[in-house]
Amino acid sequence: MKAITRLVSAAILMSAMFGLPAVAADGSGAPPAYLEDFDLEGFEDLSAAFNGEAGDVRLVALLSASCGYCIKGFRYMRKLLEEIPDPRLKMLVVWEPMLSGDTRELSLKMAKKARDPRMVYQAWDNDQTTGNTFTALLSAEDTGWQAGDSPAWDVYFVYEGDVTWEASRPTVPTYWQHQGAGPMETALDYANLKAEIEARLVQLPAPNHAAASGR
Repeated sequence: MKAITRLVSAAILMSAMFGLPAVAADGSGAPPAYLEDFDLEGFEDLSAAFNGEAGDVRLVALLSASCGYCIKGFRYMRKLLEEIPDPRLKMLVVWEPMLSGDTRELSLKMAKKARDPRMVYQAWDNDQTTGNTFTALLSAEDTGWQAGDSPAWDVYFVYEGDVTWEASRPTVPTYWQHQGAGPMETALDYANLKAEIEARLVQLPAPNHAAASGR
């Protein structure tokens, strides 16, 4: 019980210091706004959310809710948020229907598992617009893309703080990992992914605690 109390106290302190919304110890509290409007209407939705976090390191993932490998990757993302208590790390996830078991309902259920306020965006992309957009980009560049013309999925893209996208087109990620879409040296690996994110966080200006807390 004392350990739980210390964890809750630490979460409240971090929220106060960095201006992050507090989350209840049981994971309850006000649901993120994106869960109320979970359907991706076009790539512009994701682009706007991405650009809205310019200045911060962003991890963008494209996932399938019924794929065990993707769920492992999503678990890694939540673990990163636990182990990197830096307000300048933000995450965005697009759920796609890649397997027969993928549904909007299952994707929404999975999305609700992420309660950290730095998970700033999640959406259901019924038309695989996001996956097709990234495939067109990565297959045309020297990125090591090996998944042909199928929609990108089970991929994890890291972007530095100064990167922004056009409304209908992303940029090549600063760094990326995958589970089957590229060479072995960039296959999903938690330790490597964490190290790459932390290396980019140290390049950012130090957070202004007073400004973040509204003082």
